Amino acid sequence: MTERDLYTLTIPADSQTSTGTKARRNTSKRGLLGGDTGTVESLSTAPDQRTLRGQFRGRDAEPMAAELAELFEASEFEAVAYSAAESAPTASTPADGYYTPETLDVRRLDPRAEGVVAFDGAMTRVGTRDSHRRAVETAVAQVENDFGNEQTAHVGIPSAATDVRWFDPETTATEPPDDEFVETRAGEHGSVDVYDLHASSLSLDDPTLVYDLPYVEEGKTDPTVWDDRGANSKFDEEGLLQWQRAFVTDHGFVGNPVLDNGLVRVRLDEKAGLSVVEWEDEDALWATVEVGTSEWSLSTATVTRIGPARVEAQCRFTKSGHARSPFALDVRLPRGFERPQLLVAESEEPPTPSGLQTLLKATANQQDYSSQVEQGLVGCGEVAN
Repeated sequence: MTERDLYTLTIPADSQTSTGTKARRNTSKRGLLGGDTGTVESLSTAPDQRTLRGQFRGRDAEPMAAELAELFEASEFEAVAYSAAESAPTASTPADGYYTPETLDVRRLDPRAEGVVAFDGAMTRVGTRDSHRRAVETAVAQVENDFGNEQTAHVGIPSAATDVRWFDPETTATEPPDDEFVETRAGEHGSVDVYDLHASSLSLDDPTLVYDLPYVEEGKTDPTVWDDRGANSKFDEEGLLQWQRAFVTDHGFVGNPVLDNGLVRVRLDEKAGLSVVEWEDEDALWATVEVGTSEWSLSTATVTRIGPARVEAQCRFTKSGHARSPFALDVRLPRGFERPQLLVAESEEPPTPSGLQTLLKATANQQDYSSQVEQGLVGCGEVAN
């Protein structure tokens, strides 16, 4: 067996017990008068289905199985890459492609022990890099941002992407992304190229940014929501991962949610407060972004969106001595942003209280627009021109 990656999750070779592909054909059957057989007319071939069976063993068997189960449940991850892992001796296999997770059964082999968890799943093949391109859809809207008024609407894609084009799904028109390029930003696991939808040369309305991306690059620069499981550091002293990925908003957090896009991390700790660290690529480390001094502090936080292009949470802040008068901000962290957008929630009347602005100003993005990005796939034939 080959070690494989399903999006950001690695399926070790020794954990796989079997994989297989089933091709289904849609047929139409008509009975014959006076006969005991029928004629079968082939209508179309359904996408390949692939089984994924195996076991997770050891200390992290339970959280690894939980991550896999959530990925199969997550509605925002409709088509994920499934391919030979970057560390695998084989660069590619015929099974590599984009798949939609369908069903997954997860269970302990021994209900009394946590060390071995079995999984049995099915995925539907959507296509490959030869048939599809990654697509980041946009829907630019002005937002209520009291931390700045920059007239920009940024979109980030992995720097490893090639064949990059703006695409209008309605007219199928395409444009090269020349003047809209802003800069390349180096993150913990890869660089992101940032484009500005408000660049004057772009003539398409709410365009889609399409590109080709190697399977092994999938997910490296995507935003993530972590459950820190009560551990301050992502890795322990032996370099083993302590945090757990969350793929669904109803994840049962053991610790605090951490919004992370490789450039900035936002920890939402209802006891210690909101904290932010930024990636310093030159020193290859995370550095603290100091928050302001204020009577305001984080009281509650709820993750509201987890997707491959952006993650979001709603945070309620209270002023000391005024617990019954909280103020809610939406925290949005798209791919490529160096600071999260902190936007007035729809339930609130702006502006953001001045003391709360003092607390968070150094941590906030200053764009007055949101690109509202969503990631999916588009057929190569649709963007052929």
